Formats: sequence, C-alpha cells, structure tokens
Amino acid sequence: MGSVHSILTWAVTPIGLMGAMHIAMGLGVAPARVQEKLGEIGPFWDKTFGFTVPRMPAFCFVGAVKLFSAACIHGLLGPEMDVVGNITMYIPVLGALYMHANKSEPVLPPLIASSLLAARFFV
Repeated sequence: MGSVHSILTWAVTPIGLMGAMHIAMGLGVAPARVQEKLGEIGPFWDKTFGFTVPRMPAFCFVGAVKLFSAACIHGLLGPEMDVVGNITMYIPVLGALYMHANKSEPVLPPLIASSLLAARFFV
C-alpha cells in the first residue's frame, strides 16, 4: 500500500504547487494569462459570500494553504502532518468543485482531484 500512497501523493502534488501561482496572483506578479484565468475567481466568491473578498490576502492565503499542504503530504513538516496536509489540500479543491458546478464549467478536473485526495486519505 505504501507505493499506492506515494503515487497518489505525487498525483496531487500539482494542486499544492499551484499555490505559488495563487500567491503570485495575490501579489500582482502572475503572468497575464494566469491573471486573466484566476481573475474570474474573485467575482464568483464575492457574489457567493455577498461581500467583496479582498483579492490580495485571499489569493495569498489560499496559495499559502496549498503550498503548506504540499509540504505536509511530502513529510517536510513531519509524518504526523500528513493527514493535516491532505485535509487542507481538500478544502480548496472542494471550493473549486463548488465554483465549477455553479458556473456551469466542467466539474471533471476538480472531481478527479477530490477523488484522488479522498483515495489518498484512506490508503
């Protein structure tokens, strides 16, 4: 089972590494193409929450959580943080699934990601 766990860990690692782009977006230094794509996220959550979500802290926070999660699942913060990393990585993925479903965008990518994280949690 250890090898399956390792494969699932590496399969979900890009989710965590995407946190660097979220931080770059929050700091306003992301490439234009990334800013265009991730820029669509803010207005959706503004409407969902009923107030304007401050972009810089929100993107930086989500990015930091994703990078923290990646570090945890790879054991960089100790083996006991593996479960914490799996859970904290799952939260933004569920948010993406909710957003994709409500914007009539393809739900398959976040659905696959959430399935991989769920499988990793139980393996």
